Amino acid sequence: MAETDPISELMRRRRRLTHQNPRLFHLHVIGEAQFDDWLAEVVAGHLRDHPSRRRLSRRTTVEEEAKLAVMMVSSAAHYQVRRAIEKDIDMVLREKDIEDTIDLMAEIHRKEP
Repeated sequence: MAETDPISELMRRRRRLTHQNPRLFHLHVIGEAQFDDWLAEVVAGHLRDHPSRRRLSRRTTVEEEAKLAVMMVSSAAHYQVRRAIEKDIDMVLREKDIEDTIDLMAEIHRKEP
C-alpha cells in the first residue's frame, strides 16, 4: 500500500475504471484477499520465530493471531482507499491514517449502546 501513490495518473485511471466498471472492483477485492492470506502466512512465520511478540498466545493459535492482525490493518487500509475512491479524492495513504482508523474501530467496540 505504501508504494502506491494514489495521486499518480495510474491511480486516477484505476479509480475511473472502477467507477465505470464495478466488476473490476470485485476482482480487485479478490486479489486483496489473496494477498491478505499470503501476508498472514508471513506474519505467522514471524510470530513462530519470535513468540515474545505474540499478544494473544493464550487465546488463539499463531495462525489465528496472524490473520487477525493482518485483517485489522487490511480493513483500516481498505477503508481509507475506498473512502478516497468513493469521494474521488487524491490522498497518500500514511501509517498515521491506518493507526487513526484502527483507533476509531476500537472506539466503536468500546462504546456502550
